[in-house]
This record gives sequence, C-alpha cells and structure tokens, in this order.
Amino acid sequence: MWDLPGPGIEPLFLPLANLECSPNVETFLCKAFVPTCTEQIDVVPPCRKFCEKVYSDCKKLMDTFGIRWPEELECDR
Repeated sequence: MWDLPGPGIEPLFLPLANLECSPNVETFLCKAFVPTCTEQIDVVPPCRKFCEKVYSDCKKLMDTFGIRWPEELECDR
C-alpha cells in the first residue's frame, strides 16, 4: 500500500496507517512526510487543525492497541 521513500520512516507511521482510524489518515501522513512547497521554497506541513482532527479520530483505537502517536507527528510542530 505504501511506497516508502527510505529506511526508518516505516516504523513511524505504518501502525497508524494500518489502523484506518480516520478517513483522513492517509492524506495527513502524506502531507506530513511529503509536505507541499511554495514558490519561495518554503515547506508547508499539514495544518494543526487537520492534525488534531486525525489525532482525535485515531486516539481511541491507538489507546486500545497500545499505539503511540509518533513524536514526529505532534500537532504542535
């Protein structure tokens, strides 16, 4: 399902992607790991509200299965 850009990234998000806990989880993960760039070469990560929505959708299932939200995906970043 996921074409990984390099070693070490899979453990960060694969458990979260496999939960299918939010209709937006795949889009969020793509935006987090392959962010948009502007003409000024600025990287634009996913917005905080979008991150918080996916986190909220996934929180109960993550707790049920003992899955931690990856530090790299913290919404305050």
